[in-house]
Amino acid sequence: MCASNDDCMNNGKCVFFSDRWMCRCTFDFSGDFCQLNAYDPGFTKNEEIPTAAQQDKINAYIFYLLAGLIAIIILLLYKITSLSRTVTTRNFTIRQLSYRGPSSTSTV
Repeated sequence: MCASNDDCMNNGKCVFFSDRWMCRCTFDFSGDFCQLNAYDPGFTKNEEIPTAAQQDKINAYIFYLLAGLIAIIILLLYKITSLSRTVTTRNFTIRQLSYRGPSSTSTV
């Protein structure tokens, strides 16, 4: 629909959404090029494109979701490496404790 912000009216922004370029309108405007005023009779809000506030909420949700996933991955990697160190330490300790040294036998 739009090729640049100049194509969108009333401070609308030209954005790529769902495989095509479209005008993202401010709160009071709608239409393919943000040409419809919300206070005009016969106004129909274009619900296909999220508003700037809705897009900000979506972006925040994605950010926190990714941050949580990264935290979980880091925690799992930490647990795996600490488990590996524990197993190695336990094997060394078990071998060390099971070693009794040379047996001394005395004959009477």
